[in-house]
Amino acid sequence: MTEDIKTILGKEILEDDTEVRSQFVRVFMAEIREVIGALVDAHSAWERYDTSIKTEKRKAYVSAFIFDAMNNIMICTKLFLSGYVAPSGNLLRHSIESIAQAILCSD
Repeated sequence: MTEDIKTILGKEILEDDTEVRSQFVRVFMAEIREVIGALVDAHSAWERYDTSIKTEKRKAYVSAFIFDAMNNIMICTKLFLSGYVAPSGNLLRHSIESIAQAILCSD
């Protein structure tokens, strides 16, 4: 019994379900391209902002929260495409909280 559970958990942790991902990609390809384009634009804007920080602590906090939001959006998209809708939604909520925190930290 323990070996069966070990095998099941090992597969869940280590293996990707490419069939599920392929189905999601087929259905949502246009939206995936939009997300990628938006992330590219956001990353470019973030890089410009991040290089302007110098020694300003407040700007560094804002930059970190913005980076966290972008990273979470990328990961939640990957989770969604892998069929993990609930964890994807939770991470999307976290990215929105990071954006809100960046706004609160900004002037």
